[in-house]
Amino acid sequence: MEDNSFQILFENLPLGVVFLGPAGTVVAANPRVLDILGLSKEQILGHTTYNPARPLVRVDGSNYPQEEYPSVIAYTTGKPVEGAIMGVLRPERAISSWLSVSAIPLFAEDGQVLRGVLVTYLDITEQREAMESCEREMHSLEQMSAPVPAGVTAASLGIKGLREASAELFADLTERFADLLAKAVEMLAIKVDYNIQAKIGEISEALGSMRAGPRDATEIFLAALQKNCMGVSTEKCRAYREEGRIMLIELIGKLAVYYRNHCMGTAPQAAKPANGEK
Repeated sequence: MEDNSFQILFENLPLGVVFLGPAGTVVAANPRVLDILGLSKEQILGHTTYNPARPLVRVDGSNYPQEEYPSVIAYTTGKPVEGAIMGVLRPERAISSWLSVSAIPLFAEDGQVLRGVLVTYLDITEQREAMESCEREMHSLEQMSAPVPAGVTAASLGIKGLREASAELFADLTERFADLLAKAVEMLAIKVDYNIQAKIGEISEALGSMRAGPRDATEIFLAALQKNCMGVSTEKCRAYREEGRIMLIELIGKLAVYYRNHCMGTAPQAAKPANGEK
């Protein structure tokens, strides 16, 4: 901590950092960790990372046992702990902050003597709230796509959903919708025209030819969203969700137009063979 450049970096890091000395108590803490935990230097220096004034909780809201704190595990086992999700109860903010906490044991040059533990605190509250919002919306859409408990249902009439009636077509349409969704999000960043509307129309016609309905369209959207959100950032998943929701509305609208045209006999007719051929 004597090097001035390191001190400047330590003081201005965007994530919280504390150093635990050989005795397991905090010997240094940067301003960001004080802000994240809502503690003063007096409340954290010389103490362990467990502080009754700021109890940490699990994802389910239960208390996080002190012996399971990443810093304690790293200190007692000499092994690093990465990405433990911990909630900080902040009464003055009326909400909890969510953190990704990691701890790395620091050894002397001989690799045997533990010199201390480096603990980092990354505030992931915004990302977690976005993820929970996405999960709630997907649950709502899943409820929409679930079978309706009515006296007479499509199943009771022998009509199957598209996923069950034609798994191969369902998979193909899901792949096509997922590809369109990726291109729609890409179009937000660069000026390129992938003719999304026309391709949504093609998917609606494929659905209409199978007598599929809004529930089938919603299931395709959900499957495509899950596919595209796998392994990407929260921000990109949010973009997929928002663009996908618009595309789903357009798809259902075009499907309604498809059925209306067929009911009214205005659907495009196949071209007649030339020269009077039958």
